[in-house]
Amino acid sequence: MVDSVQKWIREFEKPLTIFIGSICLTAVLLNLDFNFLEANLYDLRVSHGYQSKALSDIVLISLDDATTRELDEFAPLSMD
Repeated sequence: MVDSVQKWIREFEKPLTIFIGSICLTAVLLNLDFNFLEANLYDLRVSHGYQSKALSDIVLISLDDATTRELDEFAPLSMD
């Protein structure tokens, strides 16, 4: 009986190793936090990737508190 089990194990050693390895790899990958990895890779792509030039007709408008209070009667929605 022991000889037949050892023979069977030797015959299927490579497939068993691959199967057990794939189970272990799956367990590790299921426990990784891919959001952290993806966020870092996205930051790397944005910081070192191609950046198109900003259009010249884009204007940045900033409002301080005094201007917001003065325009309050014209604002259709609250500024909060």
